[in-house]
Amino acid sequence: MSESMIKRVARVLCSFRGLNPDAEADSLRGKFYAWEAFIPQARAVIEALREPTEEMISAMCKPVGPGKSLLENDKAAARVYWHRMIDAALKDA
Repeated sequence: MSESMIKRVARVLCSFRGLNPDAEADSLRGKFYAWEAFIPQARAVIEALREPTEEMISAMCKPVGPGKSLLENDKAAARVYWHRMIDAALKDA
């Protein structure tokens, strides 16, 4: 199984704070990895990305090659697909 987006973002946030994501720590609930302390912040970051900007939607609607378009001129569909991707990222495996 691939690493969840929440875990991936939590590990980056942990590293950004100068911590080793794989370092172990103790708490009342037992041992945990340092990155796990950043799960709430990671969820908040991903949730903030849920509403795409108009620039993001326009970029998704651009042709992907000669005569090929993923969602050309279908901004509503682009927005729905983006929401689905972010919702999937927020489901913790």
